[in-house]
Amino acid sequence: MHHQLTSSITRQVTKLCGPEPLTKYVVTGVVALQLLLAHLLRDTSFWSWKFWAVAYVFGATSNQNLFLAIHEISHNLAFRSPLANRLFAIFANLPIGVPYSASFRVTSPFFSTRLRRASPR
Repeated sequence: MHHQLTSSITRQVTKLCGPEPLTKYVVTGVVALQLLLAHLLRDTSFWSWKFWAVAYVFGATSNQNLFLAIHEISHNLAFRSPLANRLFAIFANLPIGVPYSASFRVTSPFFSTRLRRASPR
């Protein structure tokens, strides 16, 4: 009984694994928002309240979204093709400014493997 239940749950969870179709649209929207805000604030003083409020609320939230998206993309969860995922990670990295996606792709699997080994079973 227990084995059948476990097998059934495993099959159901396995169906959920794989690329998430909405990722590419959400990431594209967030990148577009970041670029739009940069364009709209291009003449705003760095020391103005408007600049810092937009940077804090929209910039920080968008960057966190993109960091998490790049993590998902590094596991090939945006497209089926690894090359498409790598190129899309570079696109998602554009507003961040620091070339984060290239090094993350190398280190993320290492840390994920170490976490799995360290987790209690």
